[in-house]
Amino acid sequence: MLVALGLLGALLAAPAARAPDESAAAARCLALLACLVALWASESIPLFATSMAVAPLVVALRVLPGRTPQQAAAEVVQAMPSPTIALVVFGFSLASALSKFRLDKMFASELLARAGTRPEAFLLATMLVSASISALVSNVASPVLAASVVLPALRPLPPRSRFRRTVLLAIAVSCNVGGMLTPIASPQNVAALHALATVGDARGVSFVMWLLCALPVAACLLLLAYIGLLLTSPVEIVAVPAVPRTREAWTRSHSYVLGVGALAVALMSSAHALEPIVGDVGVSAAIPLLLLYAPGVLSSEDFNGLPWHIVALVAGERGRAARACAHARRAPVR
Repeated sequence: MLVALGLLGALLAAPAARAPDESAAAARCLALLACLVALWASESIPLFATSMAVAPLVVALRVLPGRTPQQAAAEVVQAMPSPTIALVVFGFSLASALSKFRLDKMFASELLARAGTRPEAFLLATMLVSASISALVSNVASPVLAASVVLPALRPLPPRSRFRRTVLLAIAVSCNVGGMLTPIASPQNVAALHALATVGDARGVSFVMWLLCALPVAACLLLLAYIGLLLTSPVEIVAVPAVPRTREAWTRSHSYVLGVGALAVALMSSAHALEPIVGDVGVSAAIPLLLLYAPGVLSSEDFNGLPWHIVALVAGERGRAARACAHARRAPVR
């Protein structure tokens, strides 16, 4: 890997790479090609991780002459599946990293342990934690995770306790609500984000705008669900056993995954502001993917274990939605 980076630096430092004409772009393209070939030949990082580095490097090194970063990113991303697919794969990869190092379970158990033993407070905390996990991980895997955290507190309750069913129902409802909070919470959200960009202004809906629009709706739905659960299933117990904290030795890998997650949130939040630099949200999603797979935090087995059937489904629906939107734009208004 050091040889590849040294080769890239040496070729970029050559006078040809700094020439004022288009030959400089050709020299930078040669430097990029040499670096990629060295990485592929040495397999110092996984092959697919090397492929993920192509899009950010093409934009960063200004390999395509006469293009702005937005135009260069558009051409590169068109050669990839799509920005939508990059976001979906990033969301699944981040969820895999959080689950692999049990960060999601540590977060959930810590918050629920602080909720106390009052049943009403425990129910509200369970709903908030489930919605938060669903927004960051996936609304498909989050119910299983949330249930595994609260089950130790529910097992000592009487077998016919209504509170058991209330908590499990609250988890299901909260995870559904949390699935609308962020664009990466579910593949449907990514497809909707792409459809909004296709139909209307491509710069109109950012990560932050999505979150700001969804947060009040989700808060109202959670509050209504909480009140409805208390009214339909009155609490018949006095206290809930405390949730045991998940004890895990904190390592550099935990800090690294959290750092990559924070960087990803920052990139997604400022995607439109960074367009002159990175060019497209698909390139922004490729950067944290590279940081997760290139150092070996996530392995080839983790990559192969992603739900690719959902990725393929989103890809097919994205193409059909794009064709429908294009047809709608061409249709005359009556």
